[in-house]
Amino acid sequence: EARAKRKTDNLNKILEFAQQKQNFTNNDIRDLLRVSQSTATNYLTDLVSRGLLKKEGERGATKYLT
Repeated sequence: EARAKRKTDNLNKILEFAQQKQNFTNNDIRDLLRVSQSTATNYLTDLVSRGLLKKEGERGATKYLT
């Protein structure tokens, strides 16, 4: 339950960040939330699959857009 709440809180932080900064990377999210690269990727993938973010590019050059 605590893990689910933390994930929800982090996803909300990402969405707030996305509203301020239209174009960002996985590294920006890692710095924002102080999480690992894989955790940041999982959060971003989740938001893309929900249709809340758009993914542009592949591999090292991936950018996320609102």
